[in-house]
Amino acid sequence: MRVFGVFFLVIGIISILVGFFLLFPLVWGIPLTLLGIVMTSAGGRAVRRRMRAKIETRIRKIEFKKKRRKLEPAKADLLIDKLKIKQAKYME
Repeated sequence: MRVFGVFFLVIGIISILVGFFLLFPLVWGIPLTLLGIVMTSAGGRAVRRRMRAKIETRIRKIEFKKKRRKLEPAKADLLIDKLKIKQAKYME
């Protein structure tokens, strides 16, 4: 979605620049630019959401190993803290 957003954004900007000389490209260049901005931001949110979900899955796996005594508690807590810090980077 992000790629299409950038694509529409570029096409829209080019259309607006051409639209300063001809009126027709200006009419559909503005909506294309707005669509590109919306799709780019939505794509960025989707990427962040997916990364948070991946990190949450890794945290659950570590907690499960800690519970089953396959990983010592101190090491598990350290790994979980590192992952939570990394996960905070992807918060909206």
